[in-house]
Amino acid sequence: MRCPQTIEVGAYVLGALVPAEREAFEKHLANCAICREEVAELAVLPGLLGRIDFETAKAIAQEGEDSAALFPIGWAGPTAKPEADEPAPSNVVRPERWAGPTVNADLDNRAADPEDSTVVSLLAAAERKRLREQRRRRIITAGVGLVAACLALVIGLGLPKWTADPGPAFTAMTAAAQNLPITADVALEPQGGGTRLIMKCEYKGEAGTRRSYKLMVLPKGGGTAEMATDWSAGQGDEFAYDGHTALKQTEIDRVEIWSADDRVLMVYKV
Repeated sequence: MRCPQTIEVGAYVLGALVPAEREAFEKHLANCAICREEVAELAVLPGLLGRIDFETAKAIAQEGEDSAALFPIGWAGPTAKPEADEPAPSNVVRPERWAGPTVNADLDNRAADPEDSTVVSLLAAAERKRLREQRRRRIITAGVGLVAACLALVIGLGLPKWTADPGPAFTAMTAAAQNLPITADVALEPQGGGTRLIMKCEYKGEAGTRRSYKLMVLPKGGGTAEMATDWSAGQGDEFAYDGHTALKQTEIDRVEIWSADDRVLMVYKV
């Protein structure tokens, strides 16, 4: 919703109101936030206008045929000539030195020139448009920053930290005999009430031959050996085992690979 008295804002800022009009408008400002906002936006205009000469301002005003779109339809602007049969009121006295709330007094003479008034009006409209665009960009920038901050907060605090599971650490088993055709790695980790047992084995024997093997778990104290699994392998074969033993890791003395005739081939001492 717009206040109908916003049309007086430009004249007020540029010092174009007579004392009585200025006093009435200032009383209105005390109760109208819309007009106060307009005054705040246009308060920079007198200072900006004081920095340019008339020829420069005139060139800016004439640069494009669409400048007329800055004005409402039917409004003739401050340079509209009064009707010939409509004399100016004799009781109206225009102040000579008052230049609005922020403008310097030495700009009054320029505002009295009709050509300068045209430039002032064009620049005032352009400045209002610039300020609106500037305010809109600030709002968009602030909104984007707020969204980014919220995402950072959710990612940084709201989600649990995740690290890749490195998996079990494998240890190479030690050969218990010379010139064995197999190599193996083994890993142990607690699981449930017992131990997870993982083994990887590679066979490099002669072509055309296959041999059988057993993976054995031996408890501490000399108890009975437990067979975890058995398999057979030929040249280039690889075998992997991932199983479970009821023994706790602290109860295991060693893990061994046996041949089919129960000879110890490889050992892992826990």
